[in-house]
Amino acid sequence: MTTAQTLLADWSERTGIAVEVWTPLAGELGTDGMGEALGAILAAVEEGAPPPVVCVALTTGVRGARLTVSHDDVGESWPVDRLKAVKEAFRRAGGRVSVNGVAGGGLTVSGVLPWAVLKG
Repeated sequence: MTTAQTLLADWSERTGIAVEVWTPLAGELGTDGMGEALGAILAAVEEGAPPPVVCVALTTGVRGARLTVSHDDVGESWPVDRLKAVKEAFRRAGGRVSVNGVAGGGLTVSGVLPWAVLKG
């Protein structure tokens, strides 16, 4: 299994996009859950007009885990097929997601995933 820290560090090294982690992402990522959702978001970020920095936060609550990824890129928006891939990854994991543009540029993706998709 891959940890969130490993996934983000490898992705950052490969793409040259810095990653700020707002909360510790502990534990392993299940390939059918959190890992797939995070991977879909990172692929969408990379395929669009890549920003210099991506911020990632994972918070937990009664319903499960909330994964939030945001950046302030003022370039193009994500390709439609990537948006669909992100939404489908969350749906398959039993969660829900919203993708919102930020005034002046940038994007925030925030989704809730049930506890069952978290490992470790």
